[in-house]
Amino acid sequence: MKKITILILLFAACALSLSAQVTQLQADSIALDRMSSDQRAYTLYAKQDLQDEGYTITTSQGEVFELDYPCWVYYVTYTNEIATKYLVVKESNGSLLEINVRNDEGPDDLSEWETLFTVPQIDFAPIGAEWYYHHSGAGLDCHPHHVVSERDTIINGYRCRIVKQYIPFQHEMTDEHIIRQERGKVYFYHLNRFHLMLDFDAQIGDTVRLMVMYLHMYQVNGEFFFIDSICPFEYRVENIVNNSHYHGLRTFLLKPLVYPYTNPMDDDSPYLTYSEKVGFYREFMIDLYDFDTSEGRRSFRCYSDHEINVMSTWWQSQSLPCDYQR
Repeated sequence: MKKITILILLFAACALSLSAQVTQLQADSIALDRMSSDQRAYTLYAKQDLQDEGYTITTSQGEVFELDYPCWVYYVTYTNEIATKYLVVKESNGSLLEINVRNDEGPDDLSEWETLFTVPQIDFAPIGAEWYYHHSGAGLDCHPHHVVSERDTIINGYRCRIVKQYIPFQHEMTDEHIIRQERGKVYFYHLNRFHLMLDFDAQIGDTVRLMVMYLHMYQVNGEFFFIDSICPFEYRVENIVNNSHYHGLRTFLLKPLVYPYTNPMDDDSPYLTYSEKVGFYREFMIDLYDFDTSEGRRSFRCYSDHEINVMSTWWQSQSLPCDYQR
């Protein structure tokens, strides 16, 4: 294992012109200012006391940083990433050192650390979460889709969730999706890339560009072939409300700006609606054909996780269980 002794800070430094030694309050301010531009959900921990004799940190590359000067030390964890990092503020001049590590190389005992600041997120698709969607039409009188968030996985260094969809009476999985979250944005993994699925950070008046899956059909010598494809849809956020029926979760109403079946500015164009935790009201993962209602309508029935249970008002009026089928 390579050992490095840091005597002079040569990178990630923001030296301050301070006339005296940096106090804990000043060091806290430096660390918080550094994290203010980070768009991910995180928790910032502060070592409770000044490290008079320095501090030792092991990096993601196995290097050992021996900081041999008095310093204030901070530790950052991210909600949906395996990477973490340390922030070290030098007591003598307020210079800042940032060291990236893996989460298994963090502090052994966080009880000696104080939680300084947390940027939370409303977790989308926590493990065990379940959705039921109603599907009627296309020869199916009443056909529920059951969606379950089943387990974690790691894709390209990101902590992701595997979400599976089942048709109950067939007792088989029909779709599998990989999703990840960064604060208010939810992405799905398709064609070896992450694409924006939901945006809970959007504000009224914003233009949101969501990616939608579809099967591109082409013909060769009279034979039809299908290729997984993806296309962008642009929406304007018309309204955001705290839905009292959905435990006060925010519900977003989006007007399509680019739409394949009608005039984009036609008042009859269907709006897109989604809520925190619940997601889309049409289907868990919408595709291009969810916008064409000629093949029957799909709509949200129920959602549940370890914190909340939600049933749509229209399904509640049916007085039927979430998994009802006929």
